[in-house]
Amino acid sequence: MKKYTKIIALVLTCAMTVGLMAGCKNKNQSIIGKVNGTVIPDGLFINNFATEVYEAEQAKDTAINFDLDGEALYNSIRETKKDDKSYYDIFVDAALENSRKFMIQYQIFSEKEEWPSESDIDGLKKSAESYLTQMLSYYGSSMGASTVQELAQKGYSMPYDDLIEYFTMSSTLEKYKATLEEKVTLSEDEITEYYREHESEYRSVQVRHSLINTEKMEEDEKAEAYEKAQELVEKYNKGEITFDDILKESDDVSSEGKPNNDGYYTVQKSSNFVQAFKEWALACKEASNAIEIVETEYGYHIMQCTKVLGIEDDTVKETVESAYKVELVNSQTEEATKPYLENKDYEIQKLNKGYIEKLAKRTFTGDFSDVEEATATPAESVAPTAKPEYNDAAGDPTKIAQYKDQAVLKAYYVQFFSQAMNEIFTGYDFSAAGDSEEKFYELLNEAVKKEYKDGKTYLEYGREYGLELLTNFLATKDMATEAGKTISDEDKTKELEQLDSQIDTMLQYYGTSYGVSTRDELMQKLVSVNVNDYKSIYIDQILVSEYANEVIEEMKPEKSDLNAFYEKTPDDYRIVTIRHISKSLSDDNGDPLSEEEQANVLKLMETLQAKLENGDSVEALVTGYSDAADASSSKGLVDLKKTTAIANEVIEWAFAQNQLGAISLIKTDSSYELVIIEGLTDYTTTSGIVANSTNTSVEAVATAVTTAYKNNAFEDRVQQYVTENHIALTEVQNDIVDQVVTDFLTYKKSDTEK
Repeated sequence: MKKYTKIIALVLTCAMTVGLMAGCKNKNQSIIGKVNGTVIPDGLFINNFATEVYEAEQAKDTAINFDLDGEALYNSIRETKKDDKSYYDIFVDAALENSRKFMIQYQIFSEKEEWPSESDIDGLKKSAESYLTQMLSYYGSSMGASTVQELAQKGYSMPYDDLIEYFTMSSTLEKYKATLEEKVTLSEDEITEYYREHESEYRSVQVRHSLINTEKMEEDEKAEAYEKAQELVEKYNKGEITFDDILKESDDVSSEGKPNNDGYYTVQKSSNFVQAFKEWALACKEASNAIEIVETEYGYHIMQCTKVLGIEDDTVKETVESAYKVELVNSQTEEATKPYLENKDYEIQKLNKGYIEKLAKRTFTGDFSDVEEATATPAESVAPTAKPEYNDAAGDPTKIAQYKDQAVLKAYYVQFFSQAMNEIFTGYDFSAAGDSEEKFYELLNEAVKKEYKDGKTYLEYGREYGLELLTNFLATKDMATEAGKTISDEDKTKELEQLDSQIDTMLQYYGTSYGVSTRDELMQKLVSVNVNDYKSIYIDQILVSEYANEVIEEMKPEKSDLNAFYEKTPDDYRIVTIRHISKSLSDDNGDPLSEEEQANVLKLMETLQAKLENGDSVEALVTGYSDAADASSSKGLVDLKKTTAIANEVIEWAFAQNQLGAISLIKTDSSYELVIIEGLTDYTTTSGIVANSTNTSVEAVATAVTTAYKNNAFEDRVQQYVTENHIALTEVQNDIVDQVVTDFLTYKKSDTEK
């Protein structure tokens, strides 16, 4: 369970622009092809191919059926044509050409003096590894990924090693370009002239609005709403009320009933506001006390232009200057690349179309059964920080508790309360929320009131557990320090500089989709604290993580100890492979079916169960009847762990089974599930079939047991240290704790953003 945030775009272009240390392939491994003798990395091609597909979907100008997914979507792309050429060939050709161009730039620019050093590149690789670990901590649970290897496959459609290679190489090229940008000097006249040529892209307009929502109104109700808006405008124009009074009538409010942002929004050309709202704002030439009514799909907005920011604004000027430098450097690098693009020696050689097809198809199916990849422990956590030249807010000095002679800041508890809630809600079924963020928060607020254990609700337990995790983290930091672990000032500076670059890249790619324009806003979306608040947490995380990894690496548990550890809670590690047919209990709008409709669904499922029991093909029934997304991608086959994000009723039944072929019809809050046991995998044996042989095997279970054993052993050491040294947080500010809890559970809605 996560605070509901739609994740790392599954298309890599939305993550980071990064790359690889080109051409590292095993002796007998297939390759895409070579450019000037250097192998094209798989990750580079996969990213470029996925980008082509993503942009085609966003453009909505093809005949491809993007409502499909998995292999069905892949087949649609192969079968759909434009000018007698399949979109598959169009996407592959474009991806290969972009990969070729990238490889040329990587080769020719690596000879330049501005090219990053080997130590810089190594640092970029570590930064990529840390970035993946951070993404795992935020999104792993919601994606069903427990390791960075699984995250790479599920979230980026490639093996972990390919992803790190791609990330590293691309960030190296970007760092080279950034160095060139630093050398560009622009005059005031040049910046001003560039702004005038691109004014529509960079001018910012601050507006204030009050919304009268009409989304669910009939026409007569809408007419009344418009009259209400007109009446407010007339009273304002007569001086009888202020805009603050108008704002009291706004429907654009938070869950606490207060107007979002006090009604203020900053609008740019790239902003994600509804069209009429954005057009009105951008048409404003200057601030004014006048107000107007603007109609959008949400209702009637009473609008006022409060500020227009142009090149005279320092922030706008800095943005324009930076953009101009980027454009100049891109033009410079494009010009340098042209002769090589026309050179036959730099055409792609040894092109392997069969291997390319395999990679492209895997992007849709997620089938990594042929990939051999170690299940490694995630790298150390990463968190962004800031430099003085950024417009980041100063760190929040709010104290939440005392640890020995140190004040513990609120930001630390924000992180560990979030971690606590994620842990205790792992495996909790929030599927009824569908794609609705608002519904997710509604379900979450209901769930936290339910009893968890020890007579405490989820919320009561999570509140205390967050403080416990925070205490243990600070104690582990002490243990690391006593063991001689330190991070030099030079290393701190280096890490933070890399993170600054990382945040900037994230903001560039995610800013619009997240509806944010500053680094702090982005970090609030991702980790619920501002950039500078996360700074010390990040450095402490590195120290603690490095120490913990070293201690854990030295552990050599006996096989008998691992066996005994497994036998205590075998269901925590064994894997049950099911095949399921799912029928939703909601209509296309997400509304619950009537009792009669639900009865019809039940009758259908009972008929399907009878067919199964009489020997009908389960795969055919899944394909023909299941509503689940996995019906097309895996014929309904799922490898279940206790933590898999699926209905608790299905988990409980499946893990109570020890016989292949067992069948059950199960009703959940959101669906009827017809489930059959297809495979059983434990610490020593496996039987039946599996959905993913890479992640579901005796070896995978053994690795999970060993990792858990070592982690538990390390936690026991920390707990012993805490007990022996009588360590505890003191002066806990319960009102601040309550504030953190409330913020975590609050759905922040903005009706004007898409």
